[in-house]
Amino acid sequence: MYSPKFLEWYYITGNKQIEYPVEHIWESTYLEFAKSDFDQEKCDRNFVNAVSNAKKALHLRVEALATAFGWNHIKKRDNFPSKLDFLGQCGIAAPNIIRRINKFRNTVEHDYHLPSEIEAEEYLDIVELYLMATNKITSEFPDGCDAQLMSILDEYNEEWNYPSEIDIYFPEAQGVFKITHKDKELVKIDIHNSDYFNWVSILVRQTEA
Repeated sequence: MYSPKFLEWYYITGNKQIEYPVEHIWESTYLEFAKSDFDQEKCDRNFVNAVSNAKKALHLRVEALATAFGWNHIKKRDNFPSKLDFLGQCGIAAPNIIRRINKFRNTVEHDYHLPSEIEAEEYLDIVELYLMATNKITSEFPDGCDAQLMSILDEYNEEWNYPSEIDIYFPEAQGVFKITHKDKELVKIDIHNSDYFNWVSILVRQTEA
């Protein structure tokens, strides 16, 4: 019986670009729109548009990632904060500052707040940093890949007798995680098992290493 920490001894390389809810619509497109809005005449209209487009970039990334990690197989409130919490459980960066800027965006869209130049610029910068932080797992999602044992590390104990190579199956959007070795199933777990998030969070960490 293997525990999630078993994965920490393997080098994992992702192999797939995640799918997006609308084909050929990317976060980078909205981020470029936001930057263009901001760089134009310094006025309230352009600052509002910059925040709005940056918000679309952020929400598109979070939605695509949440779907890839199995969001649609659980029953939770279908909103941005819930998806951000879900990604945090999966090991995806979900810093508190993202929650704060989402509240700020709500004041712009729902409370008729006009962002200042500094507020708009900070919003764009934070969104861009989040996109950069999640780029690798987005473009190298470990959908189905092999992993190599890092037995050369001093801390590894040969008596553990871990397989030198394992196959990881984490089909996008299915909420199922499986490990095999020479066609023998070592681990199989789905999103309804609380240990799913322990396995997946380590998978993310090893993929991003």
